[in-house]
Amino acid sequence: MKVLALLLVLAVSTSQGQRPHFTCQECIDEMHHLGWYVKTYAPYMTEYLVDEFCPTTDSDDCAHHVADHYVEMIYAIVNHFIIDGATHICQLMEICGVKNQIEKAYTCDECVAGLDFVQAYLLNDMEIREFTVYLEQYYCNPDQDRCPGQIVEWFPTMHRMAMEEFFIPEEICAKEPVCGATKPTDGPAPTKPGV
Repeated sequence: MKVLALLLVLAVSTSQGQRPHFTCQECIDEMHHLGWYVKTYAPYMTEYLVDEFCPTTDSDDCAHHVADHYVEMIYAIVNHFIIDGATHICQLMEICGVKNQIEKAYTCDECVAGLDFVQAYLLNDMEIREFTVYLEQYYCNPDQDRCPGQIVEWFPTMHRMAMEEFFIPEEICAKEPVCGATKPTDGPAPTKPGV
């Protein structure tokens, strides 16, 4: 796991050139705000997956299963890995930890750079496997009917499609005061192909 974390940090740091310089607490606060975005855009993500993912399966129940379970699954992932794991993500970004950063005003560019990192984290193949294992072990309890049919098998593909479509750092940051929004609902609506 430590090797994966190191590889992720190296891959992202070399691909971005500059990492954000906001404080540890600002970073943690921003990770906590991501939960709000997931809840706000969950209906759009579900509709997108029903329209774009389900036709690629051979299941007559896909639309029903996605509509009933995908949002709960992504909430479970965001709550565990992003909200509860906020400090860990900020440590991976080298914002929190033993290296103290010079504190300065948090900027819109840093918002985008931070979310670029989180996007890479959410789309990393090893992390998606971690998310799937977490769902299998903690969310898809066999005593409850939360994961019927192939919903867990479909999760990696659905997750990748939804994150690529809706986790757009520039659009998310445009809704933040640091980038000029007066409240989180300001800014562009989620991107939808053909609209």
